[in-house]
Amino acid sequence: MIKLIEQKFEDQFDQLYYSMNHTDERRKKVIHLNEEKDRKIARIKKTTNKVVTEYMKVYQLNNVFYYYQELMSKDNSLKSYSKDLLCEDERQHLLKTARKTFSSNKYELEDLAPLLYLQHLLYGIKDEWKAKNVVIDEGQDYSLFQLYALRKSTGTDLFTILGDLSQGIHSYRGMKSWNQLIEEVFPRALYRTLKKSYRTTIEIMNLANSLLSYSMPHLDSAEPVVRHGESPFFRRAENKKDAKQHLMKALEHVRNLNFKTIAIISKTNEEAKRIEKMGLSLTDYVFQRLEENVSIESRKIAIVPAHLSKGLEFDAVIIMNLAEPYRDEELDTKLLYVAMTRPLHHLQLIAPSKETVLLNRIDQSYYNENLE
Repeated sequence: MIKLIEQKFEDQFDQLYYSMNHTDERRKKVIHLNEEKDRKIARIKKTTNKVVTEYMKVYQLNNVFYYYQELMSKDNSLKSYSKDLLCEDERQHLLKTARKTFSSNKYELEDLAPLLYLQHLLYGIKDEWKAKNVVIDEGQDYSLFQLYALRKSTGTDLFTILGDLSQGIHSYRGMKSWNQLIEEVFPRALYRTLKKSYRTTIEIMNLANSLLSYSMPHLDSAEPVVRHGESPFFRRAENKKDAKQHLMKALEHVRNLNFKTIAIISKTNEEAKRIEKMGLSLTDYVFQRLEENVSIESRKIAIVPAHLSKGLEFDAVIIMNLAEPYRDEELDTKLLYVAMTRPLHHLQLIAPSKETVLLNRIDQSYYNENLE
């Protein structure tokens, strides 16, 4: 409106200059037009806030959570936008789950990427939250959409993503292939494979690689640096009494080797609780069952489920299985692989049978059995 007024008066000024000579009368008219223009513009500026506020009252002001809930909990919306991507059963399951979650005013981890993406599209991201360079570790645990939303919202293509597909234990949402990431999210990316493992010994890494190559030969195996150690070994514990005795022998063995950090790795949280209960009767040792976001206390033997052990390392590790066997499938194989690659120097396995820790897949030359 201000621009229109300014243009209108400019036209009138031009008309005066071309239609009248340079006289006092023309000067008075120019002054009058200037004053009138200033008054009109001042009036518009004064009333702008009020007019805009009144105008915007007809629109409902909603945040990103409102629109996300509209999409995910309304059948018509979800059906319209998902089109052929979801069948009827999948859509109804998603609607039911979303409604239940939203009714408690909660959101799942999987909601964060679409929320961020919607915020980027509808409202924008503040400059203070953008980045010039982003580094992501454990990249295999991110979904394509999570990385896509991060790329869009941060306003940069300069991502360094580090990861190991062999440790992708969140397979329902994690990365299946780096090629998929490059093709769909970072088409100009450079890809490099680093195969050296500097954590563990050759003997332990050979056992872990043998486990992995059995069911997932397409994944790159880690190459250990030249550092030898004692071969891993397996202790057969057919019942709780055997398991307790073998645990005592295993702990005595690693203590005699003067290792400072020791962990017992279970398959699940429930298994960790069973091991902790068993450990209470071993008065010579102090145990700590690790939970998420809890620090390890010094001089305590950590009891940790495999999925929480990722990213940790210990001098010695005892993989213990009491009641929950590792199944012959991808997720369990990766969980066991993660557990096997946590020790720096020493690895033992205690289980009812070789099958329960998938050693039946592996050539026995890679481990010893029932070492006393």
